[in-house]
Amino acid sequence: MFKAHKEDRHPETCNMNFVCTWHREAQFNENQNIQIKELLFKRDNHQDDNAVTIIPIPYRLKTLRFQSSDSKYKIGAETFSNNKLERIDVSNNILSHLIGPLRNTKNLKYLNLSSNVCSNISTFFFSPDFNILEELLLGNNLLGLVLPSDTHGHIFQNLLNLRKLDLSENRISLLPNLIFKSQRKLEILDLSSNFLEKIDFQLSQLTNLSYLNLRNNLITLIDSHTIVEINVIADMSKNLSINLLENRLVCPCNSENFIKWICSTSVHIVNTNHNFLSIINRKTCPHEKHPRNLQKFRKRLYILRSSYFWTSCNNSFIFHCSYPGY
Repeated sequence: MFKAHKEDRHPETCNMNFVCTWHREAQFNENQNIQIKELLFKRDNHQDDNAVTIIPIPYRLKTLRFQSSDSKYKIGAETFSNNKLERIDVSNNILSHLIGPLRNTKNLKYLNLSSNVCSNISTFFFSPDFNILEELLLGNNLLGLVLPSDTHGHIFQNLLNLRKLDLSENRISLLPNLIFKSQRKLEILDLSSNFLEKIDFQLSQLTNLSYLNLRNNLITLIDSHTIVEINVIADMSKNLSINLLENRLVCPCNSENFIKWICSTSVHIVNTNHNFLSIINRKTCPHEKHPRNLQKFRKRLYILRSSYFWTSCNNSFIFHCSYPGY
């Protein structure tokens, strides 16, 4: 389910024509014309760990990439020098703790922190300077250890213009109700390949949501309250898609309301016709012990949606819900 991280077997090497040491006085003048291929930042060993570190950035630089360097670092209180940075990619390193706050990111629109073995992100890491950030990639980390404790939704509260959030492969089993309270402009939310058993976080405020990826979790059904919230979004966005593939959807006889909704909603359920919604084992389905009840139940479902059909397979049967044109 989760990607392996490369081991740090060899010391880092870096070819460069400019080296910068992190200290408070270091800065670039915006009128300087410095030709830089790569930057190597080193923290001063004598610097106070609680001090704010100024990270010098060439003023005209718009994209900063520092991927796959196996850098091990805990990001504390850091401030970029005056800059025009719009994109930062520091994926596939070992940035295990995002403490912050990280400041002077007022032009930043894209931030990739994927694959960093990150297990701790503070409630103030994303400072108010992240107010125009549109895309945040945090996939393949260990944020399932910290996100459940953010009951007031403080971690992402300053990301008011976020449009895409990737939290896939983070071993998330629970998300607090208010975790996404400030993401009213969010369009894509990726929670795939986690351990979610249900959707117990608030969705109704995500009125611009167009794609909710819940693939490869442990979800058994969508409860009535969540259905109401999804319907609110569907009424506002008109093009909402939900991916529920590779989950553990339960026997329909225990979730008739869910099945009724999934076969009548305007929400696009990804690959509904290609993949079965649930496999009903004869040993676990109560209707299997009473053929007459099972027959009545099937008839009731058929009335709900004429496109229901059943296919026998070994000692189980597979429930499908087909949509015209899918």
